[in-house]
Amino acid sequence: GAVGAPPSVSRDPASAEAFARSLLEQAASGTPIADLARAHSDDPSGPRGGDLGVFLAGTFVPEFEAAIAGIEVDAFAVVQT
Repeated sequence: GAVGAPPSVSRDPASAEAFARSLLEQAASGTPIADLARAHSDDPSGPRGGDLGVFLAGTFVPEFEAAIAGIEVDAFAVVQT
C-alpha cells in the first residue's frame, strides 16, 4: 500500500515490519547490510547495496530523515515511512 512502492510489492504493514526486523537481526548478527540490500531491497538503491549517496536535508520524507539523524554511523534501525 505504500505510494512509492512498485506494483510487485504487496506486503501489508505488519508483514513489512516483520521482514524488516528479520533483516535487522541478520545485519546485527554480522551479515553485511549491503548484501542484504542487494538481495532484498525494493528500493532503487538495492543494487548499489543500499547506498543512498550524498544528499541534502529535505531530500527524504521527514520520518526517514528524523530516523537517520538519530542513529550512529553503521547502526541499524527499522523506520516506517
